[in-house]
This record gives sequence, C-alpha cells and structure tokens, in this order.
Amino acid sequence: MFDPYRQIYSYPVEALPKRMGDALYAVTGSTKASEALVVPIILSAAAAAVQGVADVQKPYSCHEDRMPTSMFFAGIASSGCRKSSALKQVQGPFEEFEQGLLQAPLDDACEAAEASHHFLLEEATEQGVVDLFRSGAKSLFYALDEGALLFDKRLDVAALCKRFDGATIRHTSRKEGAIFVTDTRASMCMLTQGVTFDRVMKKKGDVLVEAGLLPRMLMSFCSDASAPAGRFFTPAAVPGQYEALIAPFHERLRSLLRQYARSLATPSGKRQLLILSPQAANLWTAFAREMEYEYASSSLWRDVEVFVRRAPEHALRLAAVLHYFSSGDTQVSETAVQAACRVVMWHLGQAKRAFGEPPVEIRAQQLAGMLYDYLVRALPVAGPSRISRSQVLRCGPPELRKAAHLNLALHSLRNAGQISVVYQKGKEEIVLINPPPSMLSYGIPGAQRLWP
Repeated sequence: MFDPYRQIYSYPVEALPKRMGDALYAVTGSTKASEALVVPIILSAAAAAVQGVADVQKPYSCHEDRMPTSMFFAGIASSGCRKSSALKQVQGPFEEFEQGLLQAPLDDACEAAEASHHFLLEEATEQGVVDLFRSGAKSLFYALDEGALLFDKRLDVAALCKRFDGATIRHTSRKEGAIFVTDTRASMCMLTQGVTFDRVMKKKGDVLVEAGLLPRMLMSFCSDASAPAGRFFTPAAVPGQYEALIAPFHERLRSLLRQYARSLATPSGKRQLLILSPQAANLWTAFAREMEYEYASSSLWRDVEVFVRRAPEHALRLAAVLHYFSSGDTQVSETAVQAACRVVMWHLGQAKRAFGEPPVEIRAQQLAGMLYDYLVRALPVAGPSRISRSQVLRCGPPELRKAAHLNLALHSLRNAGQISVVYQKGKEEIVLINPPPSMLSYGIPGAQRLWP
C-alpha cells in the first residue's frame, strides 16, 4: 500500500502522452514553473477540449450510462511560482475559438451557423454561467490563475459539483422564473496562493470537503511537491524551441475545438462514447476494488476516505482524456488506464498529506523540523545558545504553541541528540547542540515512459 509520507516522489510525467510531455517541457522550460504546477494545467486544458466531443462509459454498465470527461484540477502555489504565465501559454487555442477562428466548414447541405462562444471563465457568477449555457454553449473551461476570486466571492459549492457531474441545471431566476438546461460540460484549472487557500480552509474547509467539491478536484501543492523541469528531456537552447515543442499540443486542442464547433452547428451533433478495451476494463476494475476494499478501509487512509472513493472515477475520466487526446480512437487502451491510475495516485497522496492526519512518528518529525528551524532563527536574538520553553509557546510557529506538540518536538530532537533541556531558576530552557541529520529522500528508480 502506498504511503504518501514515506514514498514521496515527483510528478509521474513519464505517464503523459508525447504531445502532453513535449508541452510540459516547453512550458516548464520557458516559465521555470514546476512540473507539479504545469501538468495539471495541461491535463485540465486537454479535458476541456475533449469534454465537448466525447463521454466515457463506465465498464460493465449499460450503453446509456455516460460519464463526462470533464476534470477539475487545483494548483496551490506561492506568489511568484509562474501560475499566470504557465496558464497563458496553454489556453491560446481556446481564445481562438472564442474569436470564431476555429469554426469548421460545414457540408453544403447545412447552413452556416455561429459556432463560437465565450469559453474561458475567469470571474464567473453562477448566473453568468447559466446564461452562457442557455445561449447555446455546451462546454466551458474555468481557467483561473487567481482562484481567490472564486473562493472569496463567487463560490457556489453545489453548482460547481453539478458542473463536474454534468448534471441538469435547474436554476430559478426572479425575473425569468425556472431555467432548465441539459447536457452541459465544464472543466476547471484553479490556481491559487497557499495563504489564500489556508484562509479559505480555516473558514469553510469542512464544508468544501463534506459537500464533495474538494474530493472532485485533483489537487497539487506545488511548493511541497515541485520538481525541477527537464528531468527526462532537456531541449537545446535554440530560438523557437519551446514554440516547436508545444505546437503539436496546441494543434490537437484546435482540432478538438473544431470538432466541438461542428457539433454546435449541427442539430444532430452528439458526443462520441468512449469504451474501455477488455484489458483496460479489467485494469480499471482492479484499481477501483483496491481503492474500495484496501485503501478506504485502512487506518492510514480512513481520514481521507472521500478522496479515496473518488479516485476510480478520476482515473476513468483521465484515462479517456489521455487516450482520446492522443489517438482519437473510441476504445480506451490499457496504457491510458495505467497512466491515469499513476497520475491519480500522485494526487491522492497530495490530498492525504494536505487533509489527512499523519502517523505519530511522521508528525513528530515534522514538528521537530519546525522547532529546529525556529531555534536557528531565534537563538541569535535571544542569546548565545539557549531559549526558554515559554518563549517558544508564546512566539514560536503556530503548530508549536500547543504544549503537546512542543513536547513531541522536544522529545524527537532530544532523542536525535540535537538539543538538550536544562532547568535554571525553575525555568525550562532549550539548548541547541548540533544540526539535525539530513532528511532521507525517496524516489522511484528506473521510471520509464508508458507512451511511445
């Protein structure tokens, strides 16, 4: 069983199809953003393009049991991590669609129709989204480089959950009465700063988790899990190298958006139904059973059970996106499912580390690191070699201002021989001895690409 505290590794970029992998290296190379930030941007853009033309069928279900290929991603990164720059490099084809530049020619028998609409949502109220769908749009992309706008002012949890599910919109307006819209799709790439996300979680974190919005998102905490760009491929430093790498990705987005535009202009236009091959269906079923019977029931994962139970659905949708974006074939391959499961497991580890409770020994290690960092900073001000326990409780990091947490950190550092505790005039003082040993790093050796 995967342990996200002891098996920390970089984003499984080798699981991406070639066009997505090349786009990743182009964006990371030109912006210096981390892979953990850029990959969700690329995947959400691919899902936004695929969702308008294809749905996926859950294995061993009836033919009409369609599931959207929409995906919700959230990237949490500090200021200066190049969120806006990375997102801007990916969304160009969507802007072309909005300008009417990607309307595909229709047959002579069909009259030309206006097949473009506002596609990218940056600041969107629920009423504005409903009006877009009512005007004829069937697919939208929440592309938010400042997710604080959605969190702070316009967060409609129930409505966003319905957008992810592709549910029928039942909206009541005082002026227009009941509004009824069916068969709509929406994907999301929500990027926000860590301080904003922490503030929102303190106010309404329980609601966001229990209502199902955060479990519907594949989350990436980029400051915690970032990895240097170009681990598998470093392009030559020549003019136009990044444009050439990302061009096939953009062209595939344009092709899918043209296909979507054609369906809007054709009254009988329907989405294709993607079906898993027998081998892919067996692999996905095994993954779903593992999530249900092993992960969801284990003591390590029980506190994030709602995220675990969403993992099979995320894997199914992502497999459909990876396959259709790569080949356009309607039978999803085993390779796509395998790649999707790896990506989803990485995001599941992120959710566990963010929302779950770590084991006692891991928590002690985390608190010990916080205490040592604080001692290194505070001792030159407080004195040559020691600091009082009361000062740590008053002025230390918030996590260490609880006596139980401080005791756990002190016990861990004392056992490691990094500090000693002395008593002087009835006061407990902490004496720094040596720097702590370096943390062990964990990785996946010999990672190989899944896609040709």
